[in-house]
Amino acid sequence: MSIARAAGIDMRQEPGRATYTVHRATTAPADAQHTRICAPTHAGLVWGSVQVLLERAAGVPVTAGSFDPPYGRRQLHLDAGRHFFPVETVLDLLRLMAWGRLNVLNLHVSENEGYRLPSAAHPEVTSAEHYSEVDVARMCAAADELGITVIPSIDMPGHLGHVLAADPWAQLTLDGQPVMGALDVTDPHARELAWTLLDETQALFRADEVTIGGDEFLDHRLALPELRRYAEDRFGEGARENDVWIEFVNATVERLYRRGIRAGVWNDGVQVRRTIDLHPEAIVHYWTRWGSHMAPPDELVAHTMLNWDADALYFVLKRDHLDRLPTFDSVWDKFAADLYPDHVGHTRIPGTAGATFSIWCDEPDALTSTSVVRLAKWPLMAFASRCWTVGGLRSRETVKRALAVTLKEEE
Repeated sequence: MSIARAAGIDMRQEPGRATYTVHRATTAPADAQHTRICAPTHAGLVWGSVQVLLERAAGVPVTAGSFDPPYGRRQLHLDAGRHFFPVETVLDLLRLMAWGRLNVLNLHVSENEGYRLPSAAHPEVTSAEHYSEVDVARMCAAADELGITVIPSIDMPGHLGHVLAADPWAQLTLDGQPVMGALDVTDPHARELAWTLLDETQALFRADEVTIGGDEFLDHRLALPELRRYAEDRFGEGARENDVWIEFVNATVERLYRRGIRAGVWNDGVQVRRTIDLHPEAIVHYWTRWGSHMAPPDELVAHTMLNWDADALYFVLKRDHLDRLPTFDSVWDKFAADLYPDHVGHTRIPGTAGATFSIWCDEPDALTSTSVVRLAKWPLMAFASRCWTVGGLRSRETVKRALAVTLKEEE
């Protein structure tokens, strides 16, 4: 906002139907000094200012008119559970997101490798490198100033390796062997452990939405007689191991929903063969359908759906994968917000709520935090531009030209 004011853009927060409106009070093609932006929200003023500044940087006329985003959710997911990103790096990413008019940071704070928040109830789970209450408040305040909401992400009942290393009694065991990262969802006390951490996190972020993930809990190819018997005892003849997962996820979604809090769930645990359907209030984060056992995207359209297209939008830290990271051009060419990954290609889902660019840190020390930001910057901006076209910047060349100027000034 300070950059916009310095550029002489007149900003007025006032009632209106559009997300923002640009008024150009001069015929000079790209004269931001005589541009007014009106919006009913602070976020609208941010997004309108970015449009004007980027058009001016590209040397094209400022586009006047009223504007609304085609997709309400334009997200960045950041895996700080595996790779701890310092607060200053997160703030840098928030500023970068603002230039892309992204409006949600999904901050992943728990993984097999780490738990990045303080816990009053279970201090034993907190990693040495973690975000303090002051850190969280600082990040959320900076995000709010930029029109961004921070949603905390704690994956459960899988990917809880770090938590379960501190509390091994809560780990699922099958045939006497512990299952890596898996919470014993058949144990009420283990459930309470996970839910207590989730409640603390929600309160710390003052969040009205959390991501509970739920992905990669069990290997669908394995026969697990103990869980099969448990499922049949609970849900009837024909119930399968995966129904145990769905029941836990549904119970988690329901207890949050009763308090007015929504929950996001990755899709891969929802299988074609199932006795229990996913809770109707679960927000589906659809990232893959690498196997035909997974429910296809068009089977889940009754839910709020977000496109996490792993083929186009996954920036994954692996040493043998660094030459295959997404680029500006690969995202520009491959990604469309309403085109979902499917077992036989992609499926177009009209009315999608939005999409997510994901930074995953499978090998946490494969890159430094600074290198992650440097390499993810351009594909992230391509993603942002495909989610919401910036005024008159419709070609990749003009978008690149505008960003080359503005992002260089940010460095």
